Amino acid sequence: MIEVTGLAAAVEALDTALKTADVTALEIENSRGSGRQTVKITGSVSAVRVAVEAGAAAAGRIGKVYAARVIARPSGELERYLCPRLPDLDRPPVPLDSEQTLSAAGRAPVSAPEAGRKAESPKMEKRHPRKKRTQKQDRN
Repeated sequence: MIEVTGLAAAVEALDTALKTADVTALEIENSRGSGRQTVKITGSVSAVRVAVEAGAAAAGRIGKVYAARVIARPSGELERYLCPRLPDLDRPPVPLDSEQTLSAAGRAPVSAPEAGRKAESPKMEKRHPRKKRTQKQDRN
């Protein structure tokens, strides 16, 4: 893990780490407050050690590096806290057309105009139906 200030420094740290050694990027976690970002990578202990050192040095040229730490062979219990949102790597990514985007849940594709609309439950739609604007309201 490499904890830095700012997204640019985090991207620089991750880019340098990936180019330096045979490691895999897990995520860039946005910490709460102060603009801190945590870069998480995985791989063999020696590769991660080299990648973290190089990534921290590169990020230090752009912003402030708060911490750079290698946890060798973390227990299974600790791994779920370090990266709780790992993607399912066995499932291929869903291809999207240029006119489609994923829904907020990331499951079903919706058309582009509906993607920006605020999601409402069916109950809310019945209680508070959307009113059509009249020309008189538009003039005011």
